[in-house]
Amino acid sequence: MKNEILAMDRFAIQGGKSVREYDKNGFLHVDLSPLTRVQVAPYRGCEIPGWESLGLDAMKVYKGYRSAEELTKPDTIKSMNGIPIQLDHNPDYADAPAKQTRVGSTGDKAHFDEPFLFNSLHIMDKVAIDRINDGSMRELSLAYRYRPDFTKGKAPNGEDYD
Repeated sequence: MKNEILAMDRFAIQGGKSVREYDKNGFLHVDLSPLTRVQVAPYRGCEIPGWESLGLDAMKVYKGYRSAEELTKPDTIKSMNGIPIQLDHNPDYADAPAKQTRVGSTGDKAHFDEPFLFNSLHIMDKVAIDRINDGSMRELSLAYRYRPDFTKGKAPNGEDYD
């Protein structure tokens, strides 16, 4: 799933101080960054867990709604702590690790402050760090499990979702 990580420059500096730090190993640590927000987000069918068994078209774009109700659930917030960060949309679980595309992990400070779900980040891959810093990478993917609910509806802003 695509999530906004380091996507907005205003989150790179807080109170006049950068929230980005580098340790002596060259790893990037971000004290606070938006992981996702309340939104209707587009996903290709093949990016949705179980897409084949759900009968989804691999290349069709489906609109998923992330509601404040879901993002504020304690289990949702807790599930964002200590999970892998991927360059691309790759499943990355203990029983099926995606080590070749894993670039870091989230921290243990997940919290919701409407409309964003925030956490700290730890990026340990030089290519990813360079791309974050030069602005060519504005979104990363978090590796977590979820069950999609295909109940069509309309978000509070009037946007339709699948």
